[in-house]
Parts: sequence; structure tokens; C-alpha cells
Amino acid sequence: TSIIEEMADSVLSEMTLEQRVGQLFMPAIYASDDAYTLATLRRYIDEMHVGGVVLLKGNLNSAAVMSGMGASAEVPLFMSIDAEWGLGMRLEDAPDFPRNGRLSPHADEQLLYDYGREVARECRRIGINMVLGPVIDVVENPRGVIGSRSFGGDPERVADLGVAYAR
Repeated sequence: TSIIEEMADSVLSEMTLEQRVGQLFMPAIYASDDAYTLATLRRYIDEMHVGGVVLLKGNLNSAAVMSGMGASAEVPLFMSIDAEWGLGMRLEDAPDFPRNGRLSPHADEQLLYDYGREVARECRRIGINMVLGPVIDVVENPRGVIGSRSFGGDPERVADLGVAYAR
């Protein structure tokens, strides 16, 4: 076993059954630093022992405040965001990137690596440690549910670009 596994086992062994079950949940919450939303997050952390939250629409400052709360929990939270084409997808004052399906058919893996690296940098700045993206579904119908969220209809290209972004 690795040192990380030993640390995780040590933390887990100290948890009650209720705390262990709570770690399985990641409720969605708006990225807002108003009193009600922060109290809700505090309740998620202290009473429900959630493993993380999924940040919805809001702003950068609020997301950073909430990430700070999550990081200071007894078991730090996964602070996640559904931001397949950058934080601007959810946070009103974050930089915008093009939807993945709107990238040039000639976009290469280096471009997607750089793109993913920039999104990661922006996330680190405000304490987000999990991005729910990119979408690696293969699009058969561009007007369908996934549409422009995916890298396209070629399975090999979608896989290559998705891996480059995630790297």
C-alpha cells in the first residue's frame, strides 16, 4: 500500500458510519456567498458530512469563499464544477472559452492540453479541485442534448482530444 492509501485508511477508520455515508454525496449548490447559501454549505459539511459539492451558477469570489470552507472541513471536500468549456460556463465573471464542439476541426492535442491546463490553473486559483468535464460523448446528432458540449462525432478524435484536455 502507498502512503496515500494508508492516510485514507487512517481517516476512514476514524469516521462513524454516518460520516462514511455522507462522504458518498455531492449535492449541487449555487456559487453564492449570501448568508443562506453559506449556512447551507456549513450544514452540508458539519451535519451531513458530504464528500463534496457541485458548484452551479455564481461568481468567482463566491466560489473561492465556498472552496475555502470546503478546504477547512475535517475531511476536505471535493469542490467540483460542471465547466466543460471553462469556468465562464458557470461563473459569470470568469473568462469564456468556446464550446468544445465549436473548436476547429483542425484543433490539435497540444491546443487541448493548453486549454485544459488553463482551466485547471483558473480552478486552482479559487480552490476548485474537480472539473466535471470534458464531455467525451461521441455526437451522432449535433442538435441533440450533448451537441456542442462534445468534441464531435469521430470516436478516435473525441478520445484523443479528451485525454489531451484532461492531461
